[in-house]
Amino acid sequence: MRRRFLPLVLILVPLAVGCAGGGSVLTVPPTTDGATTTSVPTTTAPAPPPPPPVTTPTTLPEATALDDLWGFFAAAEALDASVGEAERLFEASLDRSTVTIDPEVQPVLDGLDATPLRYTIPAGLSSDLEVAVLAVFADLDGRIAALQGAFREIALFDEPEWGLECLANGEAATDRFSADLERARALAALEPSPGAAPDSVPAGILTARLEAIQSMNWGCEACGGVRYDAEMPVDWEGRTVAGVGFEATFDGHRWQVIVLAC
Repeated sequence: MRRRFLPLVLILVPLAVGCAGGGSVLTVPPTTDGATTTSVPTTTAPAPPPPPPVTTPTTLPEATALDDLWGFFAAAEALDASVGEAERLFEASLDRSTVTIDPEVQPVLDGLDATPLRYTIPAGLSSDLEVAVLAVFADLDGRIAALQGAFREIALFDEPEWGLECLANGEAATDRFSADLERARALAALEPSPGAAPDSVPAGILTARLEAIQSMNWGCEACGGVRYDAEMPVDWEGRTVAGVGFEATFDGHRWQVIVLAC
């Protein structure tokens, strides 16, 4: 049997509100059918606490040198992987009993170049950070020079002893590379972003140091071996780096430096 619903009729009547004991009482008048009056105490619910204020940062985090060097670190890690593959290929192609090398390894070595890393290093770094960054560069550049030198001495000049010495230079650089990279990255996170302009003296000094590192790794039939662990002295006015003369010109984009050595 379905329940039937009767319409509900609301009759508005005056309400009498009294005060008792500090609270309010809602008194409902008697109904017409003689029912008793019911008094219902009412209370006022406390207001909910206001929501916590929304704070919006007014300033962005200060940029660090790590932001400016991210390209350098990414490129250094990529080049490290490529050089590592070449080192393993070289070792697999080297017969140490006769100190001979498979000539097919040469095209792989020719594809390695640390020079593009130079253009990812900003000028104006602190002395400590610049030393750390250039240590990473010198390691990679030296490892490539060591492989090229070893191939040259073994395959072209038939100088196996010199070739093995070149390999030793590269092995030492490989051993210290990871620690040098991590030190540079850690220091970069601790100092503000550099701001030297491309045509500034600090930019020119940085270029002179980079050119000198490569000159020592490659010049005069060298084959790596540069360990950069201290700031290389540069006399910009006198145009000398590590006591060796150089020429410098600004080409409108960056400094071009030629170290006057073999």
